[in-house]
Amino acid sequence: MLRERSAMLAVVARCSGLAVALSLLVGCSHAPTFEREGEPAILGTGPDLWPAARVRLAPSRWSDPRFAAKLEHALRLNDNVALVGSDAIPEYVVRVDVTRQASARALNFLLCWPGFVVFAPAWHGLEWPYTIASHVELELPDGTSVAEYRIESRWSARYTSRWHGFAAGLAWYLPYYTVPALEVGIVAATCEPDSRVLDDAFLEREADRWADEVAATAVSAIERDRRTRERPPGPED
Repeated sequence: MLRERSAMLAVVARCSGLAVALSLLVGCSHAPTFEREGEPAILGTGPDLWPAARVRLAPSRWSDPRFAAKLEHALRLNDNVALVGSDAIPEYVVRVDVTRQASARALNFLLCWPGFVVFAPAWHGLEWPYTIASHVELELPDGTSVAEYRIESRWSARYTSRWHGFAAGLAWYLPYYTVPALEVGIVAATCEPDSRVLDDAFLEREADRWADEVAATAVSAIERDRRTRERPPGPED
């Protein structure tokens, strides 16, 4: 009888340990969310163009093709642009190179330690500055550069991985041993996150707005170039 009771208690202990581990892994994470920092460079679809500009998109070979696909979609939806393929002669060629950077934020230390006391990593999420730099060049079909500009867009991403949440949450189950929360706080405040996770989430939730902004900026550059070409030459020309 005593052996059966001991065996039952051992099974209950194992199940409880597994439940605690699962609750830490799942319950203390925070799915990626994004908050824009600052205003977009341009709103809407850009100035009206008539006729619509025949544009070919030429993304850099170093760009993530998923960002290029988002920009291509935005240009197709823009009424000021008639997107053409490689077999047609465009009015303009738009070359785009996109780089992303995710970095750590010192606030993450406090969110992990002593923030674990109020489950801050789970409901607030760790913070990661997320920046997209878009280098856009507008060219004529013969390769003559018309305009070149750089758009730097910043977001604040909130994301707690399961392992960050697990380490910070251990302090709740080991109340006199908060070293794991302290250590993960130092790591989260100094080391970059997994950018692949943030890239995937950004493409799903925010990339359409980013692409609309880049497309509208290209339309604005085309409108300025058209006005310059239509202006009659003056004495200084």
